[in-house]
Amino acid sequence: MKILAHHPVAGSPLIGLVIICSLLMACALAPEGGPAQPKVDTEADALFQDAEARFDAGDFAAAIEGYNTYLLQAPQGRWAAASLIKVGAAYQRLERPLDALNSYQRVLTEFPDAPYATDAYLEMVELYAQTHRFDQLLELTPPKGQEMLSPGQKVRLFTLRGDAFLAQGYPADAYVQYRAALDLDGDTLTPTEAALTVAARLEESVRQLNLAENQLFLEGESHHGIHALLLYYLGLHQADAGQPDKAVETLSSFAGRYPDHPYIGRAFTLMEEFSHHQQFAPFTIGCLLPLSGPYAAYGKRALQGIELALSDWSTQNWHPMRLVVRDSRGETHTALEALTALAEEGVGAVIGPMVTAEAVAPKAQEMGLPIVAMTQKAGVAGIGSYIFRNFMTPEMQMQALGAYAVETLGLKRFAILYPREPYGERFMQQFWRAVAARGGEVTAVEAYDPKNTDFARPIKQLIGEAVPVDRRLSAPARVQDPRLQANARRGDGPQTLAQHLFASPTAWIMDGYRTTATSPVGATALEDAGRMAVTAKFEAIFLPDSPRKAGLIIPQLAYYDIRHAQLLGTNLWHSPQLLEMARKYVQGAIFTDGVHFETEQTVKDAWPDPAHVFRTAFKTIYTGEPDLIAATAYDTAEILFAIFSESEIRLRRDIKNRLNLAGPFPGITGQTTFSPIGEAQKALHLLQIQGRRFVELQRLLAPPSGPLPTDPPMQQDLFSIDGRYSGYID
Repeated sequence: MKILAHHPVAGSPLIGLVIICSLLMACALAPEGGPAQPKVDTEADALFQDAEARFDAGDFAAAIEGYNTYLLQAPQGRWAAASLIKVGAAYQRLERPLDALNSYQRVLTEFPDAPYATDAYLEMVELYAQTHRFDQLLELTPPKGQEMLSPGQKVRLFTLRGDAFLAQGYPADAYVQYRAALDLDGDTLTPTEAALTVAARLEESVRQLNLAENQLFLEGESHHGIHALLLYYLGLHQADAGQPDKAVETLSSFAGRYPDHPYIGRAFTLMEEFSHHQQFAPFTIGCLLPLSGPYAAYGKRALQGIELALSDWSTQNWHPMRLVVRDSRGETHTALEALTALAEEGVGAVIGPMVTAEAVAPKAQEMGLPIVAMTQKAGVAGIGSYIFRNFMTPEMQMQALGAYAVETLGLKRFAILYPREPYGERFMQQFWRAVAARGGEVTAVEAYDPKNTDFARPIKQLIGEAVPVDRRLSAPARVQDPRLQANARRGDGPQTLAQHLFASPTAWIMDGYRTTATSPVGATALEDAGRMAVTAKFEAIFLPDSPRKAGLIIPQLAYYDIRHAQLLGTNLWHSPQLLEMARKYVQGAIFTDGVHFETEQTVKDAWPDPAHVFRTAFKTIYTGEPDLIAATAYDTAEILFAIFSESEIRLRRDIKNRLNLAGPFPGITGQTTFSPIGEAQKALHLLQIQGRRFVELQRLLAPPSGPLPTDPPMQQDLFSIDGRYSGYID
């Protein structure tokens, strides 16, 4: 950006005033008792006057020679500073700016207290601006006499410094300088030409601000015109930052507050432009799922849940919901292309994706297209205001399980035995975080190779050497169902899990252990086992692995006398396979899950259990048991169907706002509410293995996550255990 600067000329008011004042001072007599005046050098004065005459005649080269001759004879003479000023002016007329700068710099260096120092500083600022030496302009230190500058000189100085900051790419600093210049010029009804120039440059600095800088200046601005300018450009900056809905809101505010502003027409045009991509075809929802490729089984299960939701909705509502389904194939580039295609087909929101959510979410945010992802990938929901996640995550599971174990069961010491692969490592970290945040202590941690079938070595390393049992810490696991617990109580308190099972109608599952346990010898054996238990080291053991692998490990734990520690697991344990493999050894184990279907209808009133109805319908149509994926997809579709049917939903941002502000939404997986960052919040099922059944203990909302004292780095490339569905999808 070229900056015009004035050039001093012979006889200019600035230079002429300096010379006249100097002559008058030279002719004045010192008052009696005052300081002695320098001795007048008539010969040197004649040299200066000769140089002045040549300068006035326009012979600048000769004038420079004359001034320099004077400076050689009287380097500290009374005309020395004036001579340097005039040499600089002469070099400017000869278009030799570097020589002019050197002359002005000598004034600042050799005569910093002279009245001419301020003049030299201003001329240097002009020259640095003229020659685009912005670094040097900004580094130039003003002399002490800057406070003597006139308002006009200060306006010019602030303007040039603003130009320098703007040229250097610092619009916020430029704004501060221009704003100071406008304050000095005053707020008159008829702005001066200088003020109009500064205002134009201030607008350019505002145009180049980033979003945060614009918001900061807007908050502190009281000037009516400048506030309007900042508000208008804030809308533009929000649009550039991928926030078209906020841009429309800001420009609407601008139009309401400043209806007579020159930019009001532009504001309405931009609002229409920013809102255009927000429009969608009524009742049209997109589905972006992996329907082919390695994750096809998961995508098809989700689509089955969505189709069942559409069928149920269509039989009860008149709104003709339309699904547009696209296959991501579990590939990033295919998913991005499919997202663009869905937007072009006018969908108002998208269910999915599953395995490509991390890559698709930023694009959806940029497009202003709401998506409800079904993934456990960390951080997806926080990418932007249009990104939501409705799926059970490891964090949700472990926060609920940790809170229950510490606060309800009263457990304090925990062991973690986990597979050395991404799934196990993430759950290990999150469980550790959850119990540590509530005062629990992880006293033993051991990893094992998930390919092994013999786990003797990691189990021995986990328990270490045998230690005496602290009877206060060795309480065996108990059945947590209050009804069963009440029936199992005796005079000396609740029975242990083993005692309860041996005496209860479910004792048949113990396969011949009844007589051993109820005999005197058996009772002694149980007591000895309790004394030798390692619960002095830990009261519970957390094992995040598949039902097949847990079914191999849990009996080996019992073999090494880990019989009375409370077993804790993940939603993978919600499987009949675990019951068949571990049988008596897994009794009393507790874990969480996002969905739980009773095998029979348990509600006896006039209204059937929605989960039971869903399970029955799913099995009838698809000849298979529904799972968490199908149930979550069903709930997600139902939530969007309800929102799309509302009359005030016209734009995509209306859908986004409705998801954020409304709730809880009822569903098969429970009551769902979305947090401010788009994360689904719902109560998980706390389940316990009792006999051959999974019995629900309670529903528990996962509390906020707490600190983890030693949090090892979390691996990001996560896959399901054993190449099969584990409830963990990225």
